[in-house]
Amino acid sequence: MKLNVKDVVWDQWLFFEKEEAIETWNTREPVDDVLERLEKELRLANKEKERALKENPLQFDYAKGYANGIANTIGFVKEVMGYDW
Repeated sequence: MKLNVKDVVWDQWLFFEKEEAIETWNTREPVDDVLERLEKELRLANKEKERALKENPLQFDYAKGYANGIANTIGFVKEVMGYDW
């Protein structure tokens, strides 16, 4: 059987791609830390929403949309990772 250079290069590329994926996986932030940061951001967004309602109603829709986006992100992460609401 004759070795095909393309196959050898492809196999090496796949090996290194898998190694890189494993290294990336191991250096990610734990999900609990990500959720904690998102929940902190949601608290800040809700405070901003309350402030905007009192001081500048024109900014309220923006603040409400931002807070809603953060809440949806938290829900998505919890759903994907199998966390209970």
